[in-house]
Amino acid sequence: MRKIPINGIRLSREMAWAGSRYPRERDPGTVPVHRFLAEQRINMTCCGIQHSADTVQVSACIDLEHEQMLQGPGVETARVCALSVYPHRSDIRVPVMVAGLLHQEGIPVYHLVSSHAVVSVLVASEDEAAVIALLEAAFELPDSHTPFRQEVDTDMTQFLRKYPETRASYVEERIKT
Repeated sequence: MRKIPINGIRLSREMAWAGSRYPRERDPGTVPVHRFLAEQRINMTCCGIQHSADTVQVSACIDLEHEQMLQGPGVETARVCALSVYPHRSDIRVPVMVAGLLHQEGIPVYHLVSSHAVVSVLVASEDEAAVIALLEAAFELPDSHTPFRQEVDTDMTQFLRKYPETRASYVEERIKT
């Protein structure tokens, strides 16, 4: 069988994952993980909510610098990373194959999100190398490809705090029509 071509693999930084499960009719004093993070004004990289007949599970990923804030009764935590696969020409077989490979190898998945442009999967940080090897073996990658890890440029984040993204650095000209 011919390998499915993909455009590349992108890796994230290590993140803290927290999940909590509570009854659907929860105690009003219980604060779900996502609401707690919102109240503390902590950015979530991703958030997942899963409903079943009697329970709700809420999970979220945040930067490691806030990891200690997630410790609490009934909260599971883990260190995770995201691996994103970019399908070539929006191939529906890619998310199915990624999910199947991870299931077949027994690698736990915290989240799997798919669109026409990208398939992203959250796995435990210690499984990152194994997942990269699986993906490289299963898919046809460009010859020059190496997994890309985007690092945060701290100089740029300081610049954005000083000059918010909504502030234009130019003056628009009025065009007569």
